[in-house]
Amino acid sequence: MGEPAPKRPAVYVDEAIWPYRHMIMCHMVADRIEDLHAMADKIGVARKWFQNKRYPHYDICKTKRALAVGLGAIEIDRNQFVEIARHLIKTKKLRVHHAQILLYYPALLGYSLPRETKP
Repeated sequence: MGEPAPKRPAVYVDEAIWPYRHMIMCHMVADRIEDLHAMADKIGVARKWFQNKRYPHYDICKTKRALAVGLGAIEIDRNQFVEIARHLIKTKKLRVHHAQILLYYPALLGYSLPRETKP
């Protein structure tokens, strides 16, 4: 038996639950930044909507999500999203500002915030 086929880079969309104005949004992330931008181009999402503060992603509406899924994006839940984000951070396939992630999502980097102690 030969080696298993290497995992192909993928694009992921989480559940569309985030209200924004008159739309319901979701996050679109990818194993590689090139794939993320390529999918955004295919579904008609302008690069000006790219966000890279905490982690590289696009916020996309439900109709764009459906287009992405139709083009091969993998649907994931919130837990899977956190797992993928952890993997991306550890492998450093995407440029991530660790200090901001540590501030907002310390568990992604394996940290827990210290509990307040009373003097």
